Amino acid sequence: MSASRPRTLADLQRWRRTRARRSWYKRSFRLQVMLLVGFLLAGMLLAQGTYLNHRKAEIISQQMGERALAVAKTVASMPQIINAFAIPDPSFIIQPLAERVRHETGARYVVVGNARSIRYSHPLPERIGQPMVGGDNDQALIHGQFYVSEATGSLGTAIRGKAPIWDEEGNIIGLVSVGFMMDRVAMDVARYNSFGWALVALMICLGFAGAYWLSQHLKKVILGLEPYEIARLAMEKEAILQSIHEGILAVNREGHITLVNQQARRFLNLDDEHVLLGQPIREIVPNSRLLEVLRRGEQEFDQEMWLGDHPVVVNRVPILHEGEIEGRWPLSAAVARSWISPSVNPSQP
Repeated sequence: MSASRPRTLADLQRWRRTRARRSWYKRSFRLQVMLLVGFLLAGMLLAQGTYLNHRKAEIISQQMGERALAVAKTVASMPQIINAFAIPDPSFIIQPLAERVRHETGARYVVVGNARSIRYSHPLPERIGQPMVGGDNDQALIHGQFYVSEATGSLGTAIRGKAPIWDEEGNIIGLVSVGFMMDRVAMDVARYNSFGWALVALMICLGFAGAYWLSQHLKKVILGLEPYEIARLAMEKEAILQSIHEGILAVNREGHITLVNQQARRFLNLDDEHVLLGQPIREIVPNSRLLEVLRRGEQEFDQEMWLGDHPVVVNRVPILHEGEIEGRWPLSAAVARSWISPSVNPSQP
């Protein structure tokens, strides 16, 4: 015996307990169903939640950019801003207006610059007169375009709306840059996404609860048996049915044959190739009386009848479940069974 195998009875018992602990999750049908359904549902919810939250983040960022661009267009079209470019110190007029717009709209900054990107307004007054930072002004100053960009300026990375400023003759004399900081955008995204993830977590919990209920229900339906136990019972039942000397027929509520063993085939003079399952019992054994047993729900024992040219003694038993005739019988939909055995003293019914 190898060193890895148990040597004594105590070792054998410990070895079996260890194997049982290691493989309990493999044998538990209820746990397998619960985990399979639960993790499948959780995976679907997580994938869907990830996609929806990603799309939500994109939409929030897009809306923030559109908001910044709308503010920039409004400031660029203000007559006070345009006229201020004609005076010696434009920032004297532009700075108060830009700050008022910034506070009203919640933007991080509203910067107005001239055609050389020199600031006329800034949240930090000491930076007025310095060049604008970011390197993304050419589309507005050269091409006269309105656009949204994401760049790092003197205050940090921001989503910025850019709008050119035209004078009365149609010349570009400056631009407006309105920015919302990316950290604020991230906070807004996190706030909205947290609710979405909370819903996903709630649905996952409900999914596992439903999977647990489903596993419990399935376990009850299969009478608390594990799949390997059902398979073993099926093989045992088949071996018993095919080895006994009595013939057995089983039918469902509609009177269709659901089970027949080899001895019953011999009584009926049918070979193994003849299809009986699913056939109406009235066509195979017209005088079986199984339909009457189904209708009344009463047992009949030691009843003599003729089966073809053979006198036989039969027992007819309905299958009951919770007091009612039910289509539940191990591994078949039988509701009535008939035991057939040769009659010792035949008599014509």
